[in-house]
Amino acid sequence: MSVKNSVHFKPSMIAIE
Repeated sequence: MSVKNSVHFKPSMIAIE
């Protein structure tokens, strides 16, 4: 769960930036 969230969060942050 932590790894999946991290993978989804990484691209999400980049997209928001």
